[in-house]
Amino acid sequence: MSVQPGTTGRLATAVVVVECVAVLVGGGAVVVTVVVDTVVVVAAALVVGAAVVVGAAVV
Repeated sequence: MSVQPGTTGRLATAVVVVECVAVLVGGGAVVVTVVVDTVVVVAAALVVGAAVVVGAAVV
C-alpha cells in the first residue's frame, strides 16, 4: 500500500470545496461538513498509517 503524491492535496482541496458549499447552503450543512471532515481525516490517517507499517515491514 502506498500513498500517491498529491493525494493529501486533493483530499484537502475536496474538503475545502465541501466546506465552502456548506457555508453557502447554510447552517444544517455545516454539521454534515464536520462529519465529512472527521471521516476524511480518519481515513487519511489510516491510509498513511498503513503505508508506514507496510514500509517498515518491507525494510
